[in-house]
Amino acid sequence: MWDVATGQSVGPSLTTQAQIVGVVGILAFSPNGKTLAIGDVEGIRFWDVSTGQPTGQLRAAFIDFISQRVVIFSPDGQALAVGRCGRVDTLNNCIGGEIFLWDLPTGQPISLAGHASLIYTLAFSPDGKILVSGSQDATLRVWDIDPTSWRTRACERAGRNLLQDEWQQYFGDAPYRKTCENFPEGQ
Repeated sequence: MWDVATGQSVGPSLTTQAQIVGVVGILAFSPNGKTLAIGDVEGIRFWDVSTGQPTGQLRAAFIDFISQRVVIFSPDGQALAVGRCGRVDTLNNCIGGEIFLWDLPTGQPISLAGHASLIYTLAFSPDGKILVSGSQDATLRVWDIDPTSWRTRACERAGRNLLQDEWQQYFGDAPYRKTCENFPEGQ
């Protein structure tokens, strides 16, 4: 890490598995500046900026060093978006771009697919409810990632709350509650 005013190296040096292959793929600071996300051969790893120590990582079959292209924290630091190539053909061409949006407190991702090629850029709206992606396919996509908005649209479409057996299917033993504000239970 470098102090841009002085051009001097500051803080601890971070050592990753990327040193083995000589490349770090992607970097992003958390909004509070305390955590650095690094994409390397082992997936996405998190580092404490002040100590230079690793604090965690996201490892999954669908995160790999070769296809990662961009990573960004949400404005509140509670989510991480990773843009990647969906799959590679026999000539190493990217087919389909994909975004994994990770809920960091739970470690659960959701996949956002729709681009025809590699994702090159991501940006969150200041309130964190919209994610915009730019791709090699020369398109921008706007993603509504606000759970409240999703629930509202689902309720409008379904026209009712979840039934007790539907609730159990999706939420297990969690106590039943209305999912839609304007409908009586089970309607």
